[in-house]
Amino acid sequence: MKKQMKKDGLELEVELSGLLDATCDTQTKMVKMSALNHLMSTHVLQHAQQIECLYDRAVEATKNVEMGNKEQTQAHTEEQQ
Repeated sequence: MKKQMKKDGLELEVELSGLLDATCDTQTKMVKMSALNHLMSTHVLQHAQQIECLYDRAVEATKNVEMGNKEQTQAHTEEQQ
């Protein structure tokens, strides 16, 4: 009976040790995933800011082209008169 209890205790200890190792491994992976998630979020934010800046520049360029087209049309109309 004592031998069986020792065997059961040893098996339990081995099982718990394996669970502890697996838990530590999972924790390490989660910390790495968290760091990668933070890095990705930072890059997404930077890209969003760059896209917004490009959008603003495109809107400004469109306004400039429209204004240039109007001025060119006016100049052409004035030449014909």
